[in-house]
Amino acid sequence: MSTNNEQQPKKPGSTTSTNTSNSSNKSINNPSKRNGNSQQLQQSDLNRVVIEYLTKKGYSQTEQIFRVESARTMLVPEAEKIVKGVTSGKRDYWGNIVKRSFNYDDYISVFDRFSEFVQGSLMLYKDELMRLLFPVYIYVFLKILNIENRYNTGNLTFETCLNFLKTRQDLFINHKDLIQQIQKELTDVEEDEIEDKKDEDNKDGSVNGGMSLRKKKLLSIKQAIEKCKTIKAWKLNKYQVHITQSSMSLAIYYLIDQMSGAAENNLGILLLGIINESINPVIVSKDEIEELSSEDKLIILAEDEAESLQKKENEEINSNELKLSADPLDPTFQKEVEFELKDDKELLDIFINEMKKIQEEHEREIKENPTLNSALSSNVIPLPPKSSQSLKNEIEKVINLRQQLSVRKYANQTNAEDSCIKIPTPSICLYTFQNTNENVSCMRISNDCKFIATGDLQSQILIYQLDQRTPLTSNDTNMNKNVLDPSAGKYQLTGHSGPVYAIDFTPCGKYLISCSYDSTIKIWSLQLGGVPLVSYKSHNGPVWDVKCNPNGFYFASAGSDMTVRVWSFDHIYALRLLVGHISDVSCIEWHTKNSKYLFSGSLDKTVRMWDISDGSCVRIFVNASVITSGVTAIKCSNDGKILILGCEDGSLSVWDIRSSKLLKVMKGHGRSSILSLALDYDDEILMSSGFDNSVRVWDLKSDSLLDSNVIEKRQKALNEGLTAKGSVPIADKADNDSDLLQATNDAQQSLEQDLNLYGKGYTIKPTNDLLTCFYTKNTPVFDLTSMKGSNLFFATGPYTG
Repeated sequence: MSTNNEQQPKKPGSTTSTNTSNSSNKSINNPSKRNGNSQQLQQSDLNRVVIEYLTKKGYSQTEQIFRVESARTMLVPEAEKIVKGVTSGKRDYWGNIVKRSFNYDDYISVFDRFSEFVQGSLMLYKDELMRLLFPVYIYVFLKILNIENRYNTGNLTFETCLNFLKTRQDLFINHKDLIQQIQKELTDVEEDEIEDKKDEDNKDGSVNGGMSLRKKKLLSIKQAIEKCKTIKAWKLNKYQVHITQSSMSLAIYYLIDQMSGAAENNLGILLLGIINESINPVIVSKDEIEELSSEDKLIILAEDEAESLQKKENEEINSNELKLSADPLDPTFQKEVEFELKDDKELLDIFINEMKKIQEEHEREIKENPTLNSALSSNVIPLPPKSSQSLKNEIEKVINLRQQLSVRKYANQTNAEDSCIKIPTPSICLYTFQNTNENVSCMRISNDCKFIATGDLQSQILIYQLDQRTPLTSNDTNMNKNVLDPSAGKYQLTGHSGPVYAIDFTPCGKYLISCSYDSTIKIWSLQLGGVPLVSYKSHNGPVWDVKCNPNGFYFASAGSDMTVRVWSFDHIYALRLLVGHISDVSCIEWHTKNSKYLFSGSLDKTVRMWDISDGSCVRIFVNASVITSGVTAIKCSNDGKILILGCEDGSLSVWDIRSSKLLKVMKGHGRSSILSLALDYDDEILMSSGFDNSVRVWDLKSDSLLDSNVIEKRQKALNEGLTAKGSVPIADKADNDSDLLQATNDAQQSLEQDLNLYGKGYTIKPTNDLLTCFYTKNTPVFDLTSMKGSNLFFATGPYTG
């Protein structure tokens, strides 16, 4: 197995390469320099004096900003501890973690601010808003009970949770009995739990049995929801509130304002999520409000009924018809392409055969589902007329088809003379960025693998030229002088006012799209030297991801406001607002064949598939036992039939798009977030990377419903009547193993390497479909992409030391 060897380049901007049998590494040095030891000590003394002065004057916020800035620039011993202590989450301009999970104090703070807003409202709206505040009060309490994230201090007890109820119960005199009932149930559960623990301690007499009372209470908090009937009923059901449109709009606008960049931690999203998930506002007129106010209540469903209702809603969404094949080219445009290829018979034959395949697949789908035919005319998204660039792009696709290296071709070698040929394990070229001071927030490799773009916490975008023969712009472009620094193939783009969280190149390579903490999306012209052309603003909070449609005319964005928005290059406003997630939307991906479909992954542990022609959700991928953490990476297969999900806990899962069924789960990345996914041309090999400083190679088809051996074995068992109670036997491991798995499986060696590097607490036993691993030296791999026409993958990441 090959391992990347990272080297420190001698000069800023220089590139060194270390090649092994399967991987290569290139280091790109950031030109920022650090001070010597003596100067650092002098600077640390000055920093200490400034901090003491700011503390004495009570300038706490300025002191905090100064500490972070000194940590970022000087890296003195005290400051280095701050930098090393920062987690891998997204950070804002001042280096603070942008919270995507929240603790007790966050809920208390935002509820109290919302309560003050309601009580200070005009009498015209106050009564209605107070009725809305009550279910928010209860559901905030439930959220506090259910807090389980890394931001907790460990001091959360029953007394702390109950104190929230007790200190604010005077606001809701009309609901005094319900609040007291909840308090009594919780107290009874607490006492029963502690008594049980005491009995166990007396029996064991062990040190472990003498657990502190605080820890015993923490254990009972996690079980309270299941044991308290009232709390369980509120958790499983929604509260119905009758309210006028004007009052509801006031509440929503206030909470959106709390999500702006200026508001601390953007906490308004907490209450918006509660209203969206657990409250059912019924909009009525002002005349009806008094008569219906008594009907505000919890709409109680049985537990089984609530679960079945949710399941029924998901099944209804997943019953929508899909057209996963590509649409045939316009006949006139197809003739133009054929005319351009007439001098190269091989390319012409490839193009004609490809068009026949697309046409046959299109007709097959229509034949299998005739209802699609009538829906196609109304659901076709508008596209601009074909241009010379469109013609050029189509010809490039045909050239790439001729150059593609097929893994299947090697797997099917049976001749004696070819017996020595083995299935090629992918090779990786890793570009490592040195001396970034943990300032890089995102990276992206261009579609042609000739440029790397990076975004940082200082609002800058840097573009690095990997191939010196293809400069970004011509040297005589006047705009280069003011906007870019073309020395050493490095260009700087300035325009955002906050950290840049995602970057994407358009398919034509002429433009760059970026999104930021400042809630904006920007389009940059690479032909004009990186000039910012347009700034789009619609999101209410940081924008986490942005992706360009394969047709190059539309693009989508996802943000902390729990929404996905679809844009086009010829409009300044969003064309579609896609709403349905109940937490941050962290990643998005377009369908590879039919570009009217869009996938969105969220921290609410679900992935949704949208039809942008009408804005409807046509699929939802959810499984509580499989997706146990937020989704951070999505990849659609090249044939448009399979979806791969990567999560915060390092797990990978494979889904069938048409049926929305789980096909397989892959584990082995440890317990850190998946950052990027890539596939080979045949959809046989999956590459994944994450914060565990490694790139892992998987056999996508083995041991799943994608494996033809498994399907044939199951079908044979069904035909012979060998199944019992509807279960189908899984094929033996020897039958399941694909040629890829037999040739390159390296799971055991990877497990041993993980144990040596990370220890038992971090290592997860890999599944058998793990082919091999490429390890880096403290470099999380931010982006992966495949080189068209070869078995080579490009990767990039910042060295963290």
